[in-house]
Amino acid sequence: MKCLEKDRQRRYDTANGLAADLKRHLNNEPVVARPPTAAYKFQKAFRRNKLVFSAAAAVAVALILGVIVSAWQVVRAKRAEAQALTEKANAQAALQFIQEDVLRQASPGYQPDRELTVRALLDRIGGRLDRATGRPPLVEASIRQTLGSVYTELGDYAKAVEHYEAALRVQREHLGESHLDTLRSLNGLATARWLGGEMSLAEPLTRQGLEASRRTLGEKHPLTLQFMQTRAIVVMLQGETPWPEVEALFLRTLALHREVLGPDHPETLRLIYELGCGYVFHEEPAKAEPFLLDNLDRARRVLGEKHPTTMNLTSLAAGDYRMLNQLEKAEALALRTLELRRSALGEEHPMTVGSICILANIYVRQQRFDQAGLLTEQALTLSRRLPLEKSVFLAGHLSNLGWAYLEQGKVAEAGSLCELALQATRRKPDANPLANASTIIQLGAVRLAQEKYAEAEMLLREGSPFAEKYWADAAYRFYVVSLLGASLAGQKNYADAEPLLIESCQGLQQRQASLPPYLNAPRRITESLERLVQLYDAWGKPAQAAEWKQKLAAFQQAAKVSDNKSKTP
Repeated sequence: MKCLEKDRQRRYDTANGLAADLKRHLNNEPVVARPPTAAYKFQKAFRRNKLVFSAAAAVAVALILGVIVSAWQVVRAKRAEAQALTEKANAQAALQFIQEDVLRQASPGYQPDRELTVRALLDRIGGRLDRATGRPPLVEASIRQTLGSVYTELGDYAKAVEHYEAALRVQREHLGESHLDTLRSLNGLATARWLGGEMSLAEPLTRQGLEASRRTLGEKHPLTLQFMQTRAIVVMLQGETPWPEVEALFLRTLALHREVLGPDHPETLRLIYELGCGYVFHEEPAKAEPFLLDNLDRARRVLGEKHPTTMNLTSLAAGDYRMLNQLEKAEALALRTLELRRSALGEEHPMTVGSICILANIYVRQQRFDQAGLLTEQALTLSRRLPLEKSVFLAGHLSNLGWAYLEQGKVAEAGSLCELALQATRRKPDANPLANASTIIQLGAVRLAQEKYAEAEMLLREGSPFAEKYWADAAYRFYVVSLLGASLAGQKNYADAEPLLIESCQGLQQRQASLPPYLNAPRRITESLERLVQLYDAWGKPAQAAEWKQKLAAFQQAAKVSDNKSKTP
């Protein structure tokens, strides 16, 4: 365009001028034909000296990044310093609370009572927290979280809930829903709720906590595993989910515990105790036995005999051996559990009373009624002082003891125990829906033995849907059907009783091999056959009565031969 300018003064003077400009262009120098702006000169200089400019740019970027990083480190250092100062202040506040409000409470000079109990000390600490002001809120939340844990171990679930809820309010406000401390309090609250018989309140807490912990911490974080464990036991005790699905949930959770925490970790061992409870509740004591034995040995070795999980495993193993009719093994374990729980928890703790029931149950089965009677009176006296409906397992222990008496023909003793258990169940059906079913059924069996047929029918009709739901194909369900049929026959309702008694007899015979030993398969089948003979005799049907008498005689003969073979060395 410079070459073609109309104004001769603006063209190149000569061809050499054009050549010089072309040479300058090829050498990345500014050309005469273009206005010499600063940007244009810098562009040409950059193209002539790329290496120099690149090196300079790298140095500049490094300097800029260095300045940014240094500035960020200064900010972080200031934040860390501020956090350290906050944590130091919190630690000092906590230490001051321990020195002035906790340790001083136990000082002999502080009060006339020189034998201050742990529970009384905890109550006083809680009172001091309620009255005190000016303490950092997160310090108070941490203290309350600890109090909640200790109250849970002591069996005072209402106070545990109170402290966990107070801690949770503060932690949600200051730390957020997904903070580790908030989630710990949430899991503690869920645990105190279910142990205190508030299953419907515990279930949503476990669901929310598990979702938040998975999202924030990941599937394999120890706290996520704790939520999985708490949720598994709550879902099992609610009884809404079929047992095979719950068992699968337990086993998946157990596999993760073993992978992440190891087989000897306290949480792994506690989970195995809860899975063992599931097997016992669902009439599978033989399945529970290998789990319990291996992990009881581990717990004794790793945690010590007096650890709560070890005591729980020992108690459950005693109950499992009782169901397997291995009564000598059961007695040794039950005696040791009772001794340990009396020492660690005190006489009036619900778990101690449960241990008294288990040992009494074993003595009844051994027909050692004097020893059983003393323990039974203790259990009844202590249970009447306790809010039974707030204990997950105690009503079930009382009911099972009552059924053991019933099996030995001690109907009066059975009635007292089963009535007390059902009263607790009626006050709070949510406490342990799974155990409530057998409590209702067992009192129905007592009423049948008392020849209170209408009341027996009412209870057994109430319990039958639970039996179908929880033990759909188990022999126990057919035992319940037999009881219901007998209650109808007792009211001369023969037409309705007949199909039930036939169904139960056939179901028990078909499942004879799978009946837990405590149910005594020969006795249950003999009982069902006798009820059919009695039905047809009372109904005036001698031919059918004679037919079932023959079946009864044949079964008794076969059972006698089988029993003789089993006794032959």
